[in-house]
Amino acid sequence: MSATAGEPVYKQFRADEMEGHFNPRVVLPDVDALLAERAARSAETRARLENHRNLAYGDSERQVVDIFPASEPNAPVNLYIHGGYWRAVSKDDVSQLAQHFHAKGVTAVLLDYDLCPQVTLTDIVAQARRGVAWTWRRIADYGGDPARFYISGSSAGGHLVAMTLAHDWSGEEGIPADFIRGAVAVT
Repeated sequence: MSATAGEPVYKQFRADEMEGHFNPRVVLPDVDALLAERAARSAETRARLENHRNLAYGDSERQVVDIFPASEPNAPVNLYIHGGYWRAVSKDDVSQLAQHFHAKGVTAVLLDYDLCPQVTLTDIVAQARRGVAWTWRRIADYGGDPARFYISGSSAGGHLVAMTLAHDWSGEEGIPADFIRGAVAVT
């Protein structure tokens, strides 16, 4: 298949083909076992490491963050935004990532957000930005250093990282335009 000149490439795919490109549940035969293993590692991490769960940055049940403070105060901070095609997964599914940051002396923050189709993608972008700003304003209360604030995300979370970086923060009260010191967006 090839796209007609000027036509978006994605239009050459059927709906089921698009689903296979973007939804791992369609193409991975053992996805349920992989997800169960990830859930077990995440639960173990939450039980083992100090954490502050479900701190609300917005009005809905999913507009929350979990903070896993580093062992030492004034630690660098990494806020991670999960993937899931904007319609699945939760911060609770990726808690195991906190152990890797913790081992390096980094405060880990896991951000959650509402999912499609209950909200629009525009809503999710606004939530991610709000959650990042909320966390930066309060991270010192949890031992993090706001002067060393980084963000990362994978898949849909990578997109949300990029959209957060693209935002003009200069109009946000009390937030310096360059408060995000670095970012990693993985797709």
